[in-house]
Formats: sequence, structure tokens, C-alpha cells
Amino acid sequence: YYSGPGYEYDGSVVAQVQSRLAELGYYDGIIDGIMRPQTRAAISAYESTHNLVVDGMINAQLLRRMGLA
Repeated sequence: YYSGPGYEYDGSVVAQVQSRLAELGYYDGIIDGIMRPQTRAAISAYESTHNLVVDGMINAQLLRRMGLA
């Protein structure tokens, strides 16, 4: 379990992000709602290719860009 900035979203939101990243080809891990290093790496890759600040964190801008907000 991780806490701190970027980890304030609950497991259901993390799972939605993991699922969307998997659909888009950025993530091939388990969709379990846990912010693991693999999830953060996939978020970073998505952020990089979509001209977002690359920090590997879930935030409102990421959720909007992914169509999850």
C-alpha cells in the first residue's frame, strides 16, 4: 500500500486507469486497483505520448484526458 501525492484515488479508480491503459496498449499487468511500479510506468508512458506532465501519478488532468472524469 502506498500513500502520498498521486495515491489519493481509491482502488476502483486505479483499476479503471489500468483497464484503459491496457485497452490502449500501455499496460499488460494485472488489473487489481493497486498502484504498483508497472502501473506508474504505464501512466508515465501515456503522459509522455499525450504531452502531459510525466509524473506517473493519477490526477484530474490524466483522468479527463483518458475520458474517465
